[in-house]
Amino acid sequence: MREFEHNELNLEELNTIIKQSNTLIWRSNNKGLFDYFNTTWLQFTGRSIEQEIGNGWTENIHPEDYNNYHETYLEHFRIRKPFEIEYRLKREDGVYRWMLDKGAPFVDTDGEFKGFLGFCVDITKSKKIEGKLEKEQEYLAGILQGTNSGTWEWNIQTGETVFNERWANIIGYTLEEISPTSIDTWTKYCHPDDLETSKELLEKHFYGDLDYYEVEARMRHKNGEWVWVLGRGRVMAWTKDGQPLLMLGTHQDITERKHAIEKLRKSEIRLRQSKEKAEQIAGELEESQKIAHLGSWYLDVATNEVIWSEELYKMYGFDSSLPPPPYTEHMKLFTAESWNILSEELAKTRDTGIPYELVLEMAKEGKHKGWVWVKGEAVFNNHNEIVGLRGVAQDITRRKQMDLQLKVAKEKVDFISKRFQIMFHQAPLGMILVDSSTGIIRELNPKFAKITGRTAKEIQHHIDWVSITHPDDIQEDWDKMKLLNNGEIDGFNIQKRYIRPNGEEVWVNVTIASVEEIGNRRKQHLRMIEDITSKKQSEKALLKEKERAEASENRLLIASQAAQLGIWDWDVEEDYLVWDDRMYKLFGQNPQKIKTNYELWESCFYPEDKERVNQAIEDALTGIKDFDTVFRIIHPDGNQFYIRGHALVLRDQQGNPLRMIGVNKDVTESKTRELILESQNRQLIDFSNIVAHNLRAPLVNIEMLVDVLENSNSVEEQQLFSGQLKSVVYHLNEVFNELIESVQIRQDTEIQSETIVLKDRLDRILGSLQSQINACQADIQIDFDKASTILYPKKYVDSIFANLVSNAIKYRSLDRKPIIKLKTEKVNGLVVLTVTDNGLGIDMSLAKDKIFKIRKVFHNHPEAKGFGLFMIKTQIEAMGGKIWVESAPGKGSSFFVKFKSRKV
Repeated sequence: MREFEHNELNLEELNTIIKQSNTLIWRSNNKGLFDYFNTTWLQFTGRSIEQEIGNGWTENIHPEDYNNYHETYLEHFRIRKPFEIEYRLKREDGVYRWMLDKGAPFVDTDGEFKGFLGFCVDITKSKKIEGKLEKEQEYLAGILQGTNSGTWEWNIQTGETVFNERWANIIGYTLEEISPTSIDTWTKYCHPDDLETSKELLEKHFYGDLDYYEVEARMRHKNGEWVWVLGRGRVMAWTKDGQPLLMLGTHQDITERKHAIEKLRKSEIRLRQSKEKAEQIAGELEESQKIAHLGSWYLDVATNEVIWSEELYKMYGFDSSLPPPPYTEHMKLFTAESWNILSEELAKTRDTGIPYELVLEMAKEGKHKGWVWVKGEAVFNNHNEIVGLRGVAQDITRRKQMDLQLKVAKEKVDFISKRFQIMFHQAPLGMILVDSSTGIIRELNPKFAKITGRTAKEIQHHIDWVSITHPDDIQEDWDKMKLLNNGEIDGFNIQKRYIRPNGEEVWVNVTIASVEEIGNRRKQHLRMIEDITSKKQSEKALLKEKERAEASENRLLIASQAAQLGIWDWDVEEDYLVWDDRMYKLFGQNPQKIKTNYELWESCFYPEDKERVNQAIEDALTGIKDFDTVFRIIHPDGNQFYIRGHALVLRDQQGNPLRMIGVNKDVTESKTRELILESQNRQLIDFSNIVAHNLRAPLVNIEMLVDVLENSNSVEEQQLFSGQLKSVVYHLNEVFNELIESVQIRQDTEIQSETIVLKDRLDRILGSLQSQINACQADIQIDFDKASTILYPKKYVDSIFANLVSNAIKYRSLDRKPIIKLKTEKVNGLVVLTVTDNGLGIDMSLAKDKIFKIRKVFHNHPEAKGFGLFMIKTQIEAMGGKIWVESAPGKGSSFFVKFKSRKV
């Protein structure tokens, strides 16, 4: 054999290779400026060498990537170390492509540093594949969630079985409660009769008689009842000798459907046994079919008369007011193949009485429409002769579509697994698969070998992660690995140091997650390693600056806490709102469960204050006036608070608002005192007016009667006027006592509140009014479902119920039976009571503001005093609530009571 001598490439040959290479190649000089780009580079960018040299080429870097590239290049140029970085570079057609840029220093023959050489590789496709894989994984999870299915994985050879949480939920357990799991878990909860059926179907699937395993079985629920499940599965992996190895499947809860079918069966039995109850049973049958979405039919063999249920008409799209469609129309409901199958089974059942159960493909105008499940059987007379056929049908299109989607999803999982292997070995991060029990590295990619300074041959199956980890960093990693192996966490992240063979320390960021590999019983985990040595060095330089910033922030925090101020910072352009801890407490919000923006802040405003606060903020942003206002907010629990807000608007050079920084403070206590003082002043004025109005007439009468008595010499006349004087004094005393009671109610704001069950208090009041209720045969209707309890004084609740119900009875219409309705509901977190009657009603154009005044009556009634409504209004307002009425003559009245905001 002829031998060839080894020859080095000369400069001309090397230059030709660089120019004609498909790779984008560049060079920079010892000052860091770029002085060369190959032909492939210039063709890619569509620019000339004059445009590119120096730093001109950086004009084509995506703006979002420029700073990262610039800092990386300058840092590595300074320390003369190789680098690699990903960024987007604009192609000659204006499209940005993702590039992996690798650069390294080079020297001349004398060892003098001459600059950097580098090349770029287009990695756009791999970037897109990463995004596509994430979407496909989300798609598979969405299908399982949409079908509400339990999933299971069964290693047939070992019995090891894995279930998801939904599998356990179907039988009333959590996954933790039934763990550890195995194939015995299934046999433990499955009904013995159905377990035998399951085994037979599994054997048929294992021997190839069935493409997939499907069974309907009963499972014992945690509450002791039996639930029906539809189990489906398929062998996904086989041993080398052809034995089934791994099987995947799903469980769906079909209890409701099975119960509906059973109900339908029982209804049909009752129909045959009792003709007298035919109409009732037909109604139950129709209701059962609606529940199960089942249609039924019956064929009289002697007359060929066909009867369809309402649900069957609906399923096949025919008018239920017409007879069932003729044979020629019926066959158009199915594809030709499905119709042939159905026809054969119908004929067989008619001749032999053997029942059938099929899944058929429906069609419309010759095109696929969906799938339908059908079941039919023969009807026999007492002589065992076939007198009819009957059956049921159910549209299972959605279920079939879900099955198909699940199949596609499984195929995508296989594809994703293959793509993962490709990405594993080509990933820009170091990646290793580790045996969780021993720590031995089973598989690694080239990037990991480079980070640790070792070869793949040295590492794989010979080295564990502990032996290459810095001794000070081992314990933290071990502690978290124990949690991972025990199933307490799914993964974790840690920063640690590796020791290279030359003793050099490498800082890395490691992300660890458990992985399951089909056919592998050993636990393993994936580690993704990023070299952050340069980042750690930068962090040291920033540490002192950070400490100084934290000291400044602490001083500000102490100042704000001392003043009990909540501080907020709103980015107007991005609508991003930052709250400190005090702000979350002021507004009763959980920082872990919300995303702060202006919409959240606005949602806390009291409805009646929202427009005013929004206008104040708008005025501050437009520069009309500073933001300084008091407004009300509502906590999630319904409680109301007063907040005082101040804010400063930061603007750009053109005066446009950029940020709004402000403080909030709880002023509820001072605002409440202010409102109480205002209320007391109004009450004082009202009381003086009431006294002047209600006592003037009695006092004038007393004065006149006293004058008459003094000037009268007649004993009879004196006795007459003395009796009248006593009546006036009695009336005066009655009015005075009423006024005193109203004053006491207004002042008694500290009366003890307690949790009141409204129905219990109303029953007590109705018991005291039972004789009046019976006398007029009043119909009392109660609906307290939406708000059944309230924190309120017991005697006030009794007073409200007693006055409103007794008034409804007292002022009832004699033309109709009294109907009194009491209902509660929640409105903006407050309890509102409504009492409605169909009585005489009130002319509101005449009553207007007088209806709740003392001693105002609007109907002639011997017991009318005009004090009850005045008193309960005083009680309600004393507790911070409100009462109002809607009424019309002859139409009845509706009284509304809004109770003060309390926890209900």
